[in-house]
Amino acid sequence: MGESITFTWSDVYGEARPSPTTKKRLDEWSRDAKEANGNFYKLDIYQLDFLSDVIGELQNIYNEMLTKEKE
Repeated sequence: MGESITFTWSDVYGEARPSPTTKKRLDEWSRDAKEANGNFYKLDIYQLDFLSDVIGELQNIYNEMLTKEKE
């Protein structure tokens, strides 16, 4: 199963915000987690793993960009 999330930079808010589709998906995942009520067998772990992978990859890109800026 493939997943994707999209964030858009907003000049008005001065920060990245999830697209409407991504916001809906994250809300669904949050609801799933609440309904699991600590029982991760009910919660598809790929959701959390996917978010962890995205955050980790973005952190790597961010760190690389900071390193290049200092050179």
